[in-house]
Parts: sequence; structure tokens; C-alpha cells
Amino acid sequence: MPLIEKNFRPSLCWLASKPIATRLVSLVRIAAFLAIVAVHASAPAQETEQSKSGEKAKSSPTPPAQTESTKRTTDGQSETDAKKPQDASKKEKAKEKDDGWRKLLPAKGLGKWEVTDFGGEGKVTWNGKQLHLGIGQPMTGLHNPNDILPPEDYELSLRAQRVKGGDFFCCLTFPVGKQRCSFVAGGWGGSVTGISSVNGADASENETSSYSDFENGKWYRIKVQVTKESVKVWIDDEESVDLSRKYADLDTRIEVYGQEPLGVCTFMTEALIEDFKWRPIGKAKPKATGVKDKKAAPSDAPKKPAVESESATKSIKDPASCVQ
Repeated sequence: MPLIEKNFRPSLCWLASKPIATRLVSLVRIAAFLAIVAVHASAPAQETEQSKSGEKAKSSPTPPAQTESTKRTTDGQSETDAKKPQDASKKEKAKEKDDGWRKLLPAKGLGKWEVTDFGGEGKVTWNGKQLHLGIGQPMTGLHNPNDILPPEDYELSLRAQRVKGGDFFCCLTFPVGKQRCSFVAGGWGGSVTGISSVNGADASENETSSYSDFENGKWYRIKVQVTKESVKVWIDDEESVDLSRKYADLDTRIEVYGQEPLGVCTFMTEALIEDFKWRPIGKAKPKATGVKDKKAAPSDAPKKPAVESESATKSIKDPASCVQ
């Protein structure tokens, strides 16, 4: 302000010699100028305070309000997202139960399943989810020596993957009536698929033979259906085998006799098997539980004498016609 007073002192002396009206106008202008100077002088201080407060606000942001839908778990997923896999797993289990599928391998250990003694077999491990069959010299396999499946009217299903190697990664042996046979996936150099054996001919030589390009590291869903009329096989929902049982004499190759009545094996190949299961279809029933039906209460009404029919008389006279 001393600088301003010094600069304005001559102007004030000049102003004193002017009329009153001129003096008033000039004083108003001077007051306005001083006000503008004061505003500009205080502006930098205000900007500095605002920038400091802004930096402080950035350094300590206010956390957003959290709701149930925006809460996050420690792994970065929302609680709702974390629940989705569990819900999906429950739905899959419920669907599997409704469809009648039953697991073939126990949750822990191998139970009644046995590693097949091929001689030179690779390591076999089961972790409750996946069955690992190591590379054998030449074969590795697992089988159940018990008749846990009905002879017919059932389905088998599994997922198989060839990890390493170039030959069959799934040779599935199963019962068909009183006979046994095997479905081979990727045999004879890695591409032949079919049933061994039909009327003495293996999968590379009979009517079920086909060729498929199987990729290492890829999962394939294999489903087998056995009925009184036929044996059918699907690979990833595409029908691979449709064999009528009418004129088919089924048997297994001598190399896999040890896999009967139910087993899975590989040939110089490392493989993974999972979701191994079965279910009855049609008229197939679980094995008898030993519980007998309750006998009907005796009736007081007089019984009519039994009348022998011609068929009954014939069956008595001809024992060979009796059904055992």
C-alpha cells in the first residue's frame, strides 16, 4: 500500500483542484481499482488452500458404501459369485440322482476294485475324482472282479483323456448277457474304434470298426448302452457303434481276460478317467435284497378245484419244456 500511496499522491493533489463532481467520479474509480487489486492479491492464497484440501481428499478417499451384492471375498470374487459354483455343483448332483446314475468308484480308496496284473503295468492312482493310468509295458488297467452290473438293460458312462502315447487310452470291458466284450477307443496305432470281439474278429476287423482322430490332452465322453437287442456306443453324443445281438457272438481278447467282468485299461499310453458311472434302464432291477414279499392272508371263501390245462399237462409230461 505505501507504493500505491506514493503513486497516487500527485493525482490527489491534482484532484483537489477540480470541481466536486469530478472529484466524486474519480474517487469512485479509485475505490473500484483498489478493490480489484485486493481481490487479485487474495486469489493465490485461496487456490493454494483449495489444492491442499484436494490433495488431502485424494490421499484419503471415502470408501464407497457396501451392500450385500458388492461385498468382496478374499479371492476377489463377490459373495454372490462365490456361491454360484456351489449351487451349480448341487444342481449337477441333484440331476445325476434324478437320472439314476450311480458312481462306480468309491470316494476314497479303490474298495473292491483291483489293479490288473498284466505284468509291466504302470502306476494306478485314484484321488476321488480322477483315475490316473500310467504308461504300461505294454498295458495298465483297473477292474472289478464282482458282478456289480446287471447282464443287460443298463448304461455305462465315463470321460477319458489320452495324456501321452499313441494307442488306445480307453478299453472298456463290460458284460453283455452271459458274455463279455470290450469297447476300444484309439487302438491299432491310435485311431481304430470298435467292439472286440464279434464272432471271433476284433475291433479292427469286424462291422463295428471305425476310425477317429483322438487328440492328446482332450476329454472324450464315452457312453455304452446294453439292451437285450443291441450294444450301442456314443463318443461325445455321436453314435459310434450300433451292434445287433441277434447273430453276434461276443468275447474279449485274451490280453484283457483279466479285466472281466468290468474294467478299463490302456496300451502303452498314459490316460485319465473320470465320472465313471452306470445306471439301469428299461426293466433292469437292483439285485435282490433278501426281503421276501408278505404272504396274502388266507381267505375263508371255498377254493375252486384246479383245472389242468393242456399246456400244464404237456409241461408235466415233457420235463424238457419246463422253464428253470
